[in-house]
Amino acid sequence: MTLLSEWLLYIGLLCGATALSATLTEGARCLALRWGVLDHPAGRKIHHHPTPLLGGAAIVATFYIVTLAGAAVVAGTDRLGVEWLRVALERLLGPEGERKAIGILAGGLLMFLLGVVDDLKALRPKWKLAGQVAISLLTVWFGVRAELFIFRDPVTSTALTVFWLVLITNSMNLLDNMDGLCGGISVIAAATLALAMQPGADMVIARALLVAARGKRPHLGRDALVGLILLGLFEALFAFSRDFRLSLVFAFFGGMALIACFALLSSLVQLIATDEMRGRVMSLYNIAFRGGMPIGSLVAGALTPVFGIAAVVGSCGILLTLLAAYLLVFHRRLAAL
Repeated sequence: MTLLSEWLLYIGLLCGATALSATLTEGARCLALRWGVLDHPAGRKIHHHPTPLLGGAAIVATFYIVTLAGAAVVAGTDRLGVEWLRVALERLLGPEGERKAIGILAGGLLMFLLGVVDDLKALRPKWKLAGQVAISLLTVWFGVRAELFIFRDPVTSTALTVFWLVLITNSMNLLDNMDGLCGGISVIAAATLALAMQPGADMVIARALLVAARGKRPHLGRDALVGLILLGLFEALFAFSRDFRLSLVFAFFGGMALIACFALLSSLVQLIATDEMRGRVMSLYNIAFRGGMPIGSLVAGALTPVFGIAAVVGSCGILLTLLAAYLLVFHRRLAAL
């Protein structure tokens, strides 16, 4: 399969999945209105009219239909077949890739069903948490475990995996105060992971050359701080904007600043670390960076009912801008890296 045909296949799958999701979403909306499954304005909810629930059901159904149908097509193709699928899963998930894939699919489906029950019956927090922990343990039983630093034996890695799954699940739950926010963040995260996981040698070489070329230039720290200032500025402008077209402009340039900061900071950390310590330093950097985002979501979700979503997001942008500007002006050593 050539590179062009591979990308055409990806685009075709994306368009088909989007069309299927849009169709199922409309069906779920109609059913929610008919059954009275509505999210009424209250507390931290910022919408002013009852909004149909069950939209996530359309997204989940699309994911499982496309995933299972794709696996069935691959398994039934003479050129590829079941063995190719098994090898591909092991390459992606490690040993026993098939078992782990089943665990991920089963865990995701059960977590979705728990959310549906919660929408319909409004479960008490302790029962919802108990269900999330039980589903996470089931996923671990299928062999899906995160191993990090000292958390490598079965007991500690299981605890870490369960904690991570429950944390991510509840972080997304706290974003449901704004229509479309969970879906938008999921799309951005999925697109970023899809690009980062491309195995082509050309992309790997291009990234390596980009980092190497940029590393020859001085003041990488200054560029990163300027990027953070712009990111905070566009975030604040987006939060306080009342014009839809201007909001799109601020979101676009804020996204560009965000991606630039990700690349610059990751490159900077790798370049200033010694060869012997680079792996450990990057491990700490990634756990702090990726682990901090869900915690930030929890804090923002707690503050939103009190101050409002615009004030919380705008304040975060202003604080980021002020902090980056302070470091740029008063910490010359950091800016000179």
